[in-house]
Amino acid sequence: MIKSTFQFGRCFFLFIKLPISSLEIDYSFVTQLPDSHDDAEIVRAIISLAHNLKMGVIAEGVEKKRSWIFLSKKNATRYKAISLAHPYPYPSL
Repeated sequence: MIKSTFQFGRCFFLFIKLPISSLEIDYSFVTQLPDSHDDAEIVRAIISLAHNLKMGVIAEGVEKKRSWIFLSKKNATRYKAISLAHPYPYPSL
């Protein structure tokens, strides 16, 4: 199960005990990477937390190469972005 817990500035650590395999970093933290020091520190902390808990990391909204480079250097394991692949229509899945 994947639980997205870092959206809109709220953290729901109550759910962290569920069988969770990955943490998702909301696009609002990713879009300004690496230029925003605050967002970079939050992203580093989320990635560190996920790795310490043996979880994967999914970064949402990776649209700039600079953001992808930053995340890949921090060992984010998966990315979601239109620039990487456009969504498939339901029947073609």
